Parts: sequence; C-alpha cells; structure tokens
Amino acid sequence: MPAIRFEGSQFMVTEPLELGSSFTVAVAFQVDLSKFDQMGAHAETGRQLINLNGPPHLVLCVNDEHRLISRTYAGFVNTAKGLKDYMITGKTTSQQEIGEEPVVVVSVYDPENKSSRLYLGGQLIDEARARPLEPTSSPRYIGSHMFLPNTQFIGQIAEIMVYDTALTDAECLELSAPLLQKYAFSKSVSLE
Repeated sequence: MPAIRFEGSQFMVTEPLELGSSFTVAVAFQVDLSKFDQMGAHAETGRQLINLNGPPHLVLCVNDEHRLISRTYAGFVNTAKGLKDYMITGKTTSQQEIGEEPVVVVSVYDPENKSSRLYLGGQLIDEARARPLEPTSSPRYIGSHMFLPNTQFIGQIAEIMVYDTALTDAECLELSAPLLQKYAFSKSVSLE
C-alpha cells in the first residue's frame, strides 16, 4: 500500500471528529532526513505528524534532533508575566533518534491512570504523568497545523489510526506488530 509523501509544505485536514478525554494515536511513517535537515525544524513544535487540534489536543512530531515527541496541550494558562500560554501535560520523548527506516509509533493519553505513554516499534520508550482533559470536536490536522509555519512533516505517512480510548500495553503491542510487518515504504503518492 502506498504512503502519502509530505514535502514540508503540505498538510491535510479532516472533518470535525469527536474525541473524549483519553485517546490513542498510531502512525506508520518514514522521515526524509536529507530534506528534513536541509529545511530544518522548529525547535519547540518540530515537524508534525498529527495535530489533534483543540485545545486540549495532542501533537505528535519529530523535533530538530530527530527525536519523537508527543505532547498534549491542555489549554491556556496565565504566565507570571500576565500572558496566556499553553499548559503542556503528558509530554513523552524518544531518547533514540529516528533514522531513515520506517517507523511505527503509538502515543497513548490515559488520564484515568494518570499516564501518557509513547511506544516505538511496539516497545514502551517513555511515560509521563497526565491530567484530565475535556472532550473535543474539531478538525484534525495530518502533516502539520495550517496556522503554524515551518511545522509541516517531511517524509511519508502510510497509516494513521486514532482511537477514542487509551489502549493498554498489550493492545499497543498487538497494534504495532502488523504495522511493522505491513509497510516497506517502497511506493509513495505525492500530495502535489
């Protein structure tokens, strides 16, 4: 099955989708590191695979150090200087760099168990505390967010699954295994 290639300038938007306060996102993808390094990535927001658009909302991205980051923006809070800023909860990060090979990542936001978990290739690689969130109904963004410059993904995304529940460890492994076998990323379809 072909993947969709993102060249660092495109994104896709869904119809509004309802999500509860817990969710799971799985993505099979491959980064084009040569173009990624040539174009760079925003140090804070990275190159986004998916942005669930809220707030509250989860953003799954690859940062400028080629590491996966999953963070959930819980909403606006007042800063010490009286400005409004996003509160981030449940931030998880891969310690290893993402290479050129195909990747399967699963991000779980599970406020019932007060945890956010990140899986790479079916293995749990990071976990953080998570706070309860309000449900949302919003368009969801694939490959970036339309209003955030220099965050568009560079590479191929073959499959995205969004679950309106927090999957267990066993379910994340069960979900990852066939995706790891399924994708060779030998073909791609350009958005342009």
